[in-house]
Amino acid sequence: MPVDVKINAMNISSTLLKQLDTEIARLQAEVARLQSARDLISGGEATAPKRGRGRPKGSVNAVIAPIATRRKKRKPMSEEARAKIAAAQKKRWAAAAKKAEK
Repeated sequence: MPVDVKINAMNISSTLLKQLDTEIARLQAEVARLQSARDLISGGEATAPKRGRGRPKGSVNAVIAPIATRRKKRKPMSEEARAKIAAAQKKRWAAAAKKAEK
């Protein structure tokens, strides 16, 4: 008796799996039909490919620039040059403060 029950259960499970596969295929077709109808209503093409946000993978701009084209480091500024720039800025600040007092 237990052998017949196992065989019967296997037949039922395989039948259920076939029915589930059929139902899944039907639902996927229905979803595709509804999406195409939505696209037509919204004014887009039904077969328009969907694109993600951002730069596409593998684009030319995604590659880091070679070392030769990178910006070179600046040379350090001399103390004399720093003092000259500081004096000029202090002169500008003084002129602005004098103008603000008037």
